[in-house]
Amino acid sequence: MALIGTIRKKAGVLVVAIIALAILSFIFTDLFSNRDPRPTKIASVNGMDISFQEFEITTANVEEQMKQQYNVASLTNEQTFAAKQQAYQGLVAEKLLKQECESVGLTVSQAEMNDMFFGTFIHPMVRQNFADPTTGQYNPQVVKQYIAQFEKLPEEQKAQWTNFESSIRESRLQEKYNSLVISSFYMPTKIAQHMSEVSNKVVDARYVAMPFSSVEDNTIKVTEEDYKKYYEEHKNEYKLYENLRDVEFVKFAVLPSPADIKAINDSVQKTFIDFQALEDSEIASYVSISSDRVYDSLYYRKDALKGLFADSLLAGKTAGSFIAPFQQGQNWIMAKITDIQHRPDSVRFSQILVLNSNAGKDFKETPEQAKALADSLLNVFKANPADFEAAVAVHSDDPEAKNNFGDSGWILDGQLQSELFNKLKESKEGDVFIYDLPNQLGHYLIKLKEKTAPVEKLQLATIVMGVRASDKTVNEIRDKANIFLGSSKTLKQMQAQAQKQNLNILTSTIGEMSYQLNGTPYCREIVRWAFDEKTELEAVAPEVYELSDMFLVVALKDKKEKGIMTLEQVKPYIESQVKIEKKAEMLMQKAEKLLASNKTIENFASAANLTIDSAMAVDFASPYFAAAGPEMRVIGILSSASKTGLQKPVKGFNGIYVLNVDRQYTRPTKEDPKLIQQQFKTKSYQKAQMLMQVLQMEADIKNHFTFFY
Repeated sequence: MALIGTIRKKAGVLVVAIIALAILSFIFTDLFSNRDPRPTKIASVNGMDISFQEFEITTANVEEQMKQQYNVASLTNEQTFAAKQQAYQGLVAEKLLKQECESVGLTVSQAEMNDMFFGTFIHPMVRQNFADPTTGQYNPQVVKQYIAQFEKLPEEQKAQWTNFESSIRESRLQEKYNSLVISSFYMPTKIAQHMSEVSNKVVDARYVAMPFSSVEDNTIKVTEEDYKKYYEEHKNEYKLYENLRDVEFVKFAVLPSPADIKAINDSVQKTFIDFQALEDSEIASYVSISSDRVYDSLYYRKDALKGLFADSLLAGKTAGSFIAPFQQGQNWIMAKITDIQHRPDSVRFSQILVLNSNAGKDFKETPEQAKALADSLLNVFKANPADFEAAVAVHSDDPEAKNNFGDSGWILDGQLQSELFNKLKESKEGDVFIYDLPNQLGHYLIKLKEKTAPVEKLQLATIVMGVRASDKTVNEIRDKANIFLGSSKTLKQMQAQAQKQNLNILTSTIGEMSYQLNGTPYCREIVRWAFDEKTELEAVAPEVYELSDMFLVVALKDKKEKGIMTLEQVKPYIESQVKIEKKAEMLMQKAEKLLASNKTIENFASAANLTIDSAMAVDFASPYFAAAGPEMRVIGILSSASKTGLQKPVKGFNGIYVLNVDRQYTRPTKEDPKLIQQQFKTKSYQKAQMLMQVLQMEADIKNHFTFFY
């Protein structure tokens, strides 16, 4: 169907497939056969489950969209896991939104749905997917006709449409919820007027700064009571919204040995000699065998080749020229310029598809009859090219083409069969020709509509040879890692062995949705081990983890559960701040003592042996306080000062400040209160976007992701 084809093209795949029951049966049978009380759902959000099945379906949809986005047939491990993360976060947000909307009575009625598809306010997603690409006009009759035959559609197409409707409903529900949140933000006129007055109050001042850095750490004594006091006052700042694990690990990098490097260099030189001796017909197969990259027959502008070849390497080169081996990072690169052409970057054409009986039982014309029809139409359109688009709906066997007058849209060089693109490249705008389909299935009538101006492009046969460790070297490094593991049964033993062997111990804090440690490739199996309930604190993983270019020995240092961290857990994070608090006490006492006998800022500065600095035109909205930086507390004190003269000492972010207000005045022009109200309203949109994050942070989410992936 043309309609569902439009969904596939523009909206991505809405549902890829229903997960096979066999897969579910296998997973759950495995879980239950071991009598392990593991969950049968991915997560629960405030008691609302996210089932394994809906998660897999959502993930499949995200993966398909990513493939289309990146234009690839398959995803890397990292991309695949990123799709899982996106699917998980999306489902969590969906459950939270549903719960919030139910709590306030928000729904999307069928009347609203009808209006978004057929009424006055067509939803942007509907208009985007089903507007006529030529006119930009949306025709609701096309959708109505599709829905009328819904029951006759294959199950896959039914699922696609159902999910498209669901996405529209959820989008509308999100809009209504956001509108409700935004409308709750209101600034009364009186407050806006007050803020206008405050923002226009300006202060000129002088100050003496007593920086915390002026007190040496060894001059202060921090007690356990100091830690406890700071912790009790600030512990809510150290609240975790997810379970975390701290791991330590030793990395054994897989690097080529000097012998490996010599062998690679010798191989590169031999390869280049053989490369130069090849016949043109042998190049493609030789590159495919010799290179770490597949043979690429596409044509590229010089500026698109800068990632591999410097301008100097391509300058003055002609077809048939070689680029001698050069090293780039961990790769040796060599190339031959096999061709140079002037080609357009993109083309656009109209098409009429004429299929014959070889394409299926729905097509009655024999190959001979279809060829005769194509030839006849070719003669007609060569004489009257302007009639081509109007004839698409009558003659084309492509149902989608009938809805867009056979328009291909702009297609980049390299995205069409080379034979077809070359024909379009040589054609003039308005030319019509026949392009035969493979396997004698039929023919395309092609009319070139537009093409970009031709530019010089190069076709290169490129050989990339990585500088990698040999199998012998890899085995030696693996053995070294295993020997290290054998002597590291606990975290303390691992630390001792690392110190003895002069090996660095690296640290990483990971969550249940993490898929790598700091600086490592994909290593989801380590995350699963760290979060396994059976894994004890300070345990060392029982195996060496082999990643793409390294071996890891890993130990579990700490388990941090969702909620407020303990004092022992936060000590490393608060140590510096606790010291600052002690320094602040010392400096504040010193300032107050000096001020008792020095009533002017000049006398205070002299007694403290410090300099006086100026801060001019300070107002409540100032982002910085003179040379001291973002000292918001100091700015607030100055802006709200009730009188001029010397002020009480103020504890800031970077030190203690003694302030003297020299002048207070009001700017002649006040900020418009209505503008302040509008700015507040604008910020409310940002707050609405943040609300879902807050809801997720405060929600009771039980994440069982690591049991499955």
